[in-house]
Amino acid sequence: MDDAVLVPDHPSKFTLELGSDGRASVRADCNRGSGSYRLDGRSLTFGPMATTRATCRPGSLSDRYLAELAHVASWLERDGKLHLATRADGAILEFQPAPGQDGLLSPAERCTRSGGTVGTASCCGLAGDFPGTCRPGACGCAPGDSHTVQACQCPAGLCFDGRSCVPSGKQPSGQLR
Repeated sequence: MDDAVLVPDHPSKFTLELGSDGRASVRADCNRGSGSYRLDGRSLTFGPMATTRATCRPGSLSDRYLAELAHVASWLERDGKLHLATRADGAILEFQPAPGQDGLLSPAERCTRSGGTVGTASCCGLAGDFPGTCRPGACGCAPGDSHTVQACQCPAGLCFDGRSCVPSGKQPSGQLR
């Protein structure tokens, strides 16, 4: 690793989406691609990526980004960002959550990974999708003051704290999981 910090001129042109089906989608400047990934504890590896091969503008980090992804060996979530470490040269790729997402996983993925199922609920006017159900209030309005939102339906004895299904009565921790 040469300690160089490379920052794309438009971070929104360099994305990584890890689907719950084991498929990864990438945007690398003017190119897009997809492939498989394997997550095992803190180990993360990517299979071959099928990508477009457009010639991006001079100075683009597209080729470097795709090459580094091929060498990813592990991951860490810290300060709301995803950090991927490579095995080849010790490079670290840092990702921020897409605007509007709760952490690195979508609320639906947080729900299902913690044992819940995604459904709908009739909630108060200001409540958005996946409201916390550990505290009364968000979905306790009269029908005329409610609207339908996506909600996490946790198993009996559990409630959704906005991040996962937890034992009823447990308050949110304030940390990403």
